[in-house]
Amino acid sequence: MASENTNIFIETKVIPQLRLLRSNKTGLNGVVIPPPRIEQFDCRDVWPPKKSSKGEECVFCHGDLTRSNILLDPNTLMVKSIIDWESAGFFPEELELSLWRLNYDEYMKTFEDTDKIKQEIELITA
Repeated sequence: MASENTNIFIETKVIPQLRLLRSNKTGLNGVVIPPPRIEQFDCRDVWPPKKSSKGEECVFCHGDLTRSNILLDPNTLMVKSIIDWESAGFFPEELELSLWRLNYDEYMKTFEDTDKIKQEIELITA
């Protein structure tokens, strides 16, 4: 019940609202903090913002929208809050993986998929 409530809330409310927020540059206010799986793979000190040549193609992403960052009401099992927005910013929408659907082991495997991470890095670097 809790997982289904979370999936419905994130997929019908949160993601559509975030995708309404758009920018032609990655990051937020000139600062780019990639999702944790990318930062762990590529430990560079600075990630310069990438400006889109095609107009507004970046959408606002949480960056780490995992089950552990979604708080539920213990009585109703409905989403009450989403926390840990430090990786949030404007990115290509492909970067907002459906992490909320994964258990801990599945989530940790996203850190091991180096081919996927390299593709994601190409999306956010100039």
